[in-house]
Amino acid sequence: MKKVFLGSLIVGCLCVSAFADDETEKKAVKTQSLTTSASFDPEAAQQLAKQCDAIFEARKQELATSLLQLQQQQSTLQILTTENTKLLKEKEEQMKLKESALKKMYADMRDEEAKKSAESEAKLNEAKKLLAQNEEILKQITGTKDTKLAESYAKMKDSKAAPILAAMPEDDAVMILLSLKPNQMGSILAQMQPDKAAELTKLIKYFPSKKPVPPNAPPPTTPDGINVEDNMPQNAREANTNQQNNAVPQSFDGNMRVY
Repeated sequence: MKKVFLGSLIVGCLCVSAFADDETEKKAVKTQSLTTSASFDPEAAQQLAKQCDAIFEARKQELATSLLQLQQQQSTLQILTTENTKLLKEKEEQMKLKESALKKMYADMRDEEAKKSAESEAKLNEAKKLLAQNEEILKQITGTKDTKLAESYAKMKDSKAAPILAAMPEDDAVMILLSLKPNQMGSILAQMQPDKAAELTKLIKYFPSKKPVPPNAPPPTTPDGINVEDNMPQNAREANTNQQNNAVPQSFDGNMRVY
């Protein structure tokens, strides 16, 4: 029995010594030398058993220390992983909050811009409406004024109205004459100097028509205006004819139409 026990003990020590470090291997060599003598000496066998126990305990302590270090490293890694995950979640929440705030800000800006645009459009429409009303009022005032002015000249004697109209600017005189009836206009022109009457007649003839002209309409072949030659006095027609004849160039062949 003792021999079997010693044999098993020797095999166990050899297995443990195979995993020992360099220093342990050196001790194993010494132990092997003792093993040879342990087959013949019980005391040597006991000493060998003690050495094997010491080697096993040392290796066991090393493994326990390594395991403890590994557990500490794993714990540290777990703590770092948890902290990193927490930080990532916080950053993600902050990014979501910023994105939500930016979206809200842009939406508010668009709403404010749309509101201002609508207000500007409403103000512009109101201004256009007021402008149209003012223009209409101005037309009414101008029409009333022109009507009263025409009535005053219509009631005035031709001999008094003629020098007044001859002295005022031609545009104003033409407007007043156009507001009169043709026979009244002709009577007043008859009281003027022939040159002045002819000049006013020309302006009246070429005065633009207020009839609306459709778009893309061809230009009229003759000026559109008021023809007052039939109501002109004889001396005014003669003066107008003389001015037109003097304005004809030398190459006039008789086919050109002169106004």
